[in-house]
Amino acid sequence: RRENGPTPFALTDRLKETMWSHCGVVRDRDGLVAGREQLDEIAAAVETIAVSGPAEANPAWQEALDLSNQLTVARLLLESALARDESRGAHFRSDFPIRDDERWLRMVVGRRGADGVPVYEARPVELTRLAPDGEPVATLR
Repeated sequence: RRENGPTPFALTDRLKETMWSHCGVVRDRDGLVAGREQLDEIAAAVETIAVSGPAEANPAWQEALDLSNQLTVARLLLESALARDESRGAHFRSDFPIRDDERWLRMVVGRRGADGVPVYEARPVELTRLAPDGEPVATLR
C-alpha cells in the first residue's frame, strides 16, 4: 500500500534489460559482474516498490509479486553463469569459448541456503544416452 516509490512495471523492464545486456546469449565475466551489481540495485529498489489500491484484481500487485520471483531466478542464473568458466550448450562465455569436459561435465545446482542466501554446488552428470564425444553409452537406464 506504499504510495511513493518505483512501479513494479518499471523495475521488471529494468530487470529484463539487465539480463539481456549482461547475461544474454554471449556472456563474459565483466558483463556478469556488472549484471550482478545491477541486480543488487534492483533488489534494493524492490524493497521500496509502490503499488496503490487493493490487491484484488490489481495487475500492479501481481507484477510486484512476480518481480520478486523473477529476481530470484535472475540471480540464480547469473551466479551459475559466473561459476561456469567454460562454454557449453546455450551457455557461451566469450572469455572461455571452449567446452571443458574434464572440469565442467557437471551441473551447477543452486538452492536457498539456511540464511536465505543461494548456495551453489557442482554435481556430476550421469550420462545415460550419449558420451561427450557423441557416441552412444552402452547401457540405458
